[in-house]
Amino acid sequence: MSWQINYYFTSNGKAPVKEWLDSIGNEPKAEIFRIFELLCKYGTELGLPFVMLHGFQKKTRTTPRKEIEIAQKRMKEIQHG
Repeated sequence: MSWQINYYFTSNGKAPVKEWLDSIGNEPKAEIFRIFELLCKYGTELGLPFVMLHGFQKKTRTTPRKEIEIAQKRMKEIQHG
């Protein structure tokens, strides 16, 4: 199965996830791209496109509500145009 990972783009053409990836250090970036490679190789078996909606470095066990809300808002934008 050929797989492609897409970045989320804002209405003004910015790619906040790509910008975030460009701003982080090499070690966390390498970990993320390793996951991308695994997704490209094995997929999720869902048959759906994979879109990078949001990125942040998690520093606690719980995901901050603000980070979840950003991803949810962007998902709604994609689903409803």
